[in-house]
Amino acid sequence: MPSSDEEIARRKRILGKLNYELNYCVRRTDLRSLGWSDFFGTDAWNEEYAQTGDALTVTKQAFSYLCKDKDDNWNGNLDVVGAIVSVLKSELSRLPTRRQLEGLKKRLARRPVVDAEIDEWFDSVYLE
Repeated sequence: MPSSDEEIARRKRILGKLNYELNYCVRRTDLRSLGWSDFFGTDAWNEEYAQTGDALTVTKQAFSYLCKDKDDNWNGNLDVVGAIVSVLKSELSRLPTRRQLEGLKKRLARRPVVDAEIDEWFDSVYLE
């Protein structure tokens, strides 16, 4: 679990924003099939995930959960990508450039998706 009440509150706030954006951008049936309610309700608090209120970490966790199929290939859902980018814009005041988005697309085309490459992409866009 997050290390403090403050971390828990931040994590809940980020997940709440992400829930709002996903429900706005993605069809409910798609969210259900992607397992969003499982992640939002319970899996996001599982020990498998770093328990932090850091916006970038939380959204990377959700991205990995929602954007890959059972074989760890990208499921092609651009609406999820848009919702995550929107939350990160709100939290970190940054948007990826067209070139950066093309880089993400190339990384997602690899089969299976390499999580470390996706993490590197997020870090290069939102931390540098």
